[in-house]
Amino acid sequence: MAKCKKEVYRSEGNWTRRYPCSREAVRDGWCKQHHPDAQAARDKASSAKYNAESAYSHYLFEHKRLRLAIADAVLEHGHASDKVQSFIATFRTLEANKPNAISLPRWRRG
Repeated sequence: MAKCKKEVYRSEGNWTRRYPCSREAVRDGWCKQHHPDAQAARDKASSAKYNAESAYSHYLFEHKRLRLAIADAVLEHGHASDKVQSFIATFRTLEANKPNAISLPRWRRG
């Protein structure tokens, strides 16, 4: 059976060399891992995961920023000021558009 068309890189001490993929070709001369359709599907899934993490991380950052801004405005201007009400309205809009909660790595938490 024919081997995959993809050339892979392997480390040999301080050097890298190109080798043909050692897997057997499954479809169109490509193995299951290196087939362009499989790679496109993995890239799409990876991009979707990254976009979800990024949106939730941005939400956490803005949530924290607005909470602190509301607290500072209350201390500076009192509860009934227009500035506090403006921050609260922005906070409610942020909460209404909250992305789905996901588990983020510790370094990406807000």
